[in-house]
Amino acid sequence: MKRSDALWRSVLIVDDDRDTREMYSESLRSMGFQPATASSAEEALRLAAALPPAVLVTDLRFRGRMDGVELARRLRQDHRTKDVRIIMLTGATFGDERDRAESCGCDRFLLKPCLPEALASEIRRLAVASFSPGRHGGNLRADPSPDASQSRRTDRRKV
Repeated sequence: MKRSDALWRSVLIVDDDRDTREMYSESLRSMGFQPATASSAEEALRLAAALPPAVLVTDLRFRGRMDGVELARRLRQDHRTKDVRIIMLTGATFGDERDRAESCGCDRFLLKPCLPEALASEIRRLAVASFSPGRHGGNLRADPSPDASQSRRTDRRKV
């Protein structure tokens, strides 16, 4: 496998529920991805900074100090991780949860339960787009400015 082929297959799954992490990790591995897992946003920041994945899949809510929105904001602020594609995968659908997820610069917002095949399809779309040359290979947010609070995408999908 060439290095560029391996890069787009790298996925970091962040969820405080062990069963969820393991289920998505094993499913994605069987589909040819190279998943890593983190049980907290803090752990995810360390792992992503050390070896940025093509796509990071995170829950919105965590037990602990940092939630998925804050994780996404911090990833966008760090020069090492600002281009990582982010999928917010959550069962939280009330109130302003979706707006909060969109405002932090995530690339997709998917609702649980989400079949592993549907998640893999979204990962492929984002990962391959990030390695394509030209404008389509750039950041999918409408304004790819370094200020994450100002970036808004117009092509969000709910699966």
